Amino acid sequence: MAKHSDERNYSKHIALLTALFLPLVAIALVSDPASAQLLQRQQQQQQRQHLAQVHRTTTRVTPPERTNTIPVTIPDTTPVPAAVISPEIDKTSALGQALAACNQEADQGPFTLPGLKGEVTLDRCYKGRAHLICVFTTLGTAAKSLTDSYSKIVDANYPELTTVDGVCKLSPETLASHIAGSEDFAKRFKELKSQYGAATNCAGNVEQAFKNVTLADMTQAPEVLKSMTASIDGDVANMSKVNEQISNLAERMDQSNKAMKTVTKIYRAMCLQGERAAQSSPQHR
Repeated sequence: MAKHSDERNYSKHIALLTALFLPLVAIALVSDPASAQLLQRQQQQQQRQHLAQVHRTTTRVTPPERTNTIPVTIPDTTPVPAAVISPEIDKTSALGQALAACNQEADQGPFTLPGLKGEVTLDRCYKGRAHLICVFTTLGTAAKSLTDSYSKIVDANYPELTTVDGVCKLSPETLASHIAGSEDFAKRFKELKSQYGAATNCAGNVEQAFKNVTLADMTQAPEVLKSMTASIDGDVANMSKVNEQISNLAERMDQSNKAMKTVTKIYRAMCLQGERAAQSSPQHR
C-alpha cells in the first residue's frame, strides 16, 4: 500500500512540474521569434540609417571656390598682317622714275573702312586702287622692255653649243656684249622683282583687311565686299601673268650668262689665232 502511495505521489509531482514548466516553455517558444524579429527590424533600421548617412556624405556638393568677379577683357586675336615695307626707289632708273610719278599722283591716305570693332585701317603701303593699277602698269611696261631688249641673248642658245667649231665661229665682241647685256638684265630684273613683290604683298594685306570690314549700312554688304576683293584680285592677276613670263626669261638669262663665261674660256683655249681674227672682223660682228 505504501509503495502504491509513493508512486501516486511521484506521478502527481511530475504532473505538477509539467503543468508549471509547459507554460514557461510555450512562452519561451513564442517570445523568441518575436524577439528575433524585433532585433532584425532594429538592425535593418540601423543599416538603413547608416547607408543614408554614407549617401549624404558621398553626394555632398563642394561649394565652388570664390573667384574674382571683375570682368576680364578678352584681347582681339584677329591676325594682323605685317606692314609692307616699300623698297627704295632708284630714281636714276627708268622704272624708278615711273614709280615715283605714280607716287606723286596718289592719295597718300590713310584709308579706313567700317569694322565690327571700330574703323579698319588699310596698310599704309596702299595709296588707293588707282595707285595700285599705276604701279602694276609701270611694272608691266618695264617687263616688256626687258623682254624686247634682251631676248636675243637667250635666243643664241649658248648653253646648247655642242662642238668646238660652234664655239670658234662665235664673235668675241658679240659674246662680250651679250655677257654685259645679261648682267645689265639681271640688275634691272632685280629691281623689277623687288617692286613687284612689294606691290603684291600690299594688295594681299588690303584683301586681308577686307575680311574685318563690316558694312552694316549696306543691304548687300557681302556682295559689295566680294566685289572689292575681286577687283584687287583682278589687278594682281593681270600682272601675275607678266611676272611669270619675265621670271622665266630671267632664269634662262642666268643660264646663258654662266654658259657664256664658260664658252669664253673654251674660245681662248681652243680656237686658232686665225679663227679669232676672222671672227673679230667687221663682217662677223
